[in-house]
Amino acid sequence: MPYRPPAPLPLPRKPTLVSSLLSSLRPAPTLDAWSVRAKDVAWRGILGNVGKSGVDTAIGRKDSDVAEGVVVASPSDGGVKAETGEKEPNYHYTWTRDTTLVLPVLLDKLHQSGDVEEREYLHGIVKAYLRATKKMQENENPSGGLKTGGLGEPKFMVDLSPFDGDWGRPQRDGPPLRVLFFISYAEILLAHPPGTPDALFSTASEQEAMLKALFDPASESGVVFRDVSYVLENWADEEGFDLWEELEAPTPFTLLVSRESLRRASALAKALAHPTLSAQYSTAASEVTPTLQRFISPSRPYLLSAPDPEKFGRSGLDAAVILAVLHGGGDGQWALTADRVLRTHFEVQEAFRGMWRGWSEINFGRWAGAVPIGRYPEDRYDGVEGFGETKMGNPWYICTLAFATHLYLAALHFRSNPITPTALSAHFFAQFLPSLSSSSASYDTYPPESAAHDTILRGMRTLADGYLALVQRYEGADGRLAEQFNKQGGRPRGARDLTWSYEALWGAVKARERERK
Repeated sequence: MPYRPPAPLPLPRKPTLVSSLLSSLRPAPTLDAWSVRAKDVAWRGILGNVGKSGVDTAIGRKDSDVAEGVVVASPSDGGVKAETGEKEPNYHYTWTRDTTLVLPVLLDKLHQSGDVEEREYLHGIVKAYLRATKKMQENENPSGGLKTGGLGEPKFMVDLSPFDGDWGRPQRDGPPLRVLFFISYAEILLAHPPGTPDALFSTASEQEAMLKALFDPASESGVVFRDVSYVLENWADEEGFDLWEELEAPTPFTLLVSRESLRRASALAKALAHPTLSAQYSTAASEVTPTLQRFISPSRPYLLSAPDPEKFGRSGLDAAVILAVLHGGGDGQWALTADRVLRTHFEVQEAFRGMWRGWSEINFGRWAGAVPIGRYPEDRYDGVEGFGETKMGNPWYICTLAFATHLYLAALHFRSNPITPTALSAHFFAQFLPSLSSSSASYDTYPPESAAHDTILRGMRTLADGYLALVQRYEGADGRLAEQFNKQGGRPRGARDLTWSYEALWGAVKARERERK
């Protein structure tokens, strides 16, 4: 029997008085039970936004205009939401960044699945996206052509034609993120060659052809080779926009994913017998590291979102730094548990606690210290009416879930490692260990299984669960996730069924599962 994709999420609908009353009376499931359901919702939400996935109605419309393998950011197309009457933004495009953050979920499922038909189905989507990538790389667009900057184009129409409107371009995080995705796919192929269990190709010639479609230096082709070449040439270029598409400045997110893509490309080149290229990529990766120092301020304890953020009217506090650490393979001062990373987590969290406390209707007393996380405190994008000096941003599902993910993964690290607070990280740890002073001259080391170590770990897990519980409380009908949720009461706001929100949900629940094993 051929594989049948999962059923789509129900179409959005306007709540009635009766449905709203019944929903309010229905007891909330435990977080454990909700997490199981949430992972299923995330998977269905992602597939429903992939062109020709077979889950046509999950995004509330047929996807005949969407090219095969293309990930649509959201079905919101600038119309009016049937369920709320609000005008919605137009996110009916495909962004390279969103796509390549989302598609690793397919590789995760591919790795886990023991069903041959399901694996073929998922592999088909990956191959379709490779074909779509080749087409986007080769077509001229407002950023240029294949060798003249076009790979830095941030978004395309869903049929793969160029988007010709004004936009913040180039965005240099797309090519390295795409490198990371396709190298993860290549690593699966190399680990499971034809003739071995879980092989994706039945013959060596088929697999060799695919590896050449990914990386072929001899002909200067292959989607990975092209993107790595772009990274190699452009990673130090300061002309480019951040992941929020607002700041034209160097950012930790772009530099960390660029460095990680070069490191991974070096390993792939070595595995495919290209030692000279491997060394070239490795050298370039090492050259990125010193440039990250510009995001460390001697007068501030947290990592900055851009050099000199004041010239943009910002403090430099930004959830994008945590996203950079999660997706950019951070190490050293950018590791998950590095002192400044932990302090940045704490400072962003407390900035939003102070902001929301005065005028939000969300009850913060029930989330074990967790607060809804927006992009950055000075945000003026409300998700519906756009930007404005008198407007104020909202919490984002992506950001709130990223803070949960970070806590779970940090707790997983500390399960088998000692905790040594410093003057930088003591503020973070003191929220779990009240006896810890954030202004001590020196600090003790807490080994695993010590009372203080256990107390801190328990507190980190509880706070992470608080972030997930916030999302559970303020998700949309049927568990759907939009881009944002309203600071005035928590109703979903902005682009609906945001694919990146579903990826963030999947990642947070998966991190929770890993930490609890």
